[in-house]
Amino acid sequence: MSKAETERIWLPFAVWLLPSCALLPYPRAWLTGQVVLALLLNHVLLTGW
Repeated sequence: MSKAETERIWLPFAVWLLPSCALLPYPRAWLTGQVVLALLLNHVLLTGW
């Protein structure tokens, strides 16, 4: 399977992304948390991204 094939699986869920983000109580806190978690995982796991 190619990378594009696995990304295409998530396309039906992209429609729900914007409405679900609009309903978050504190969007800035969620965004900050996601950034911190992504950076932490990237440095701890030493991924090649």
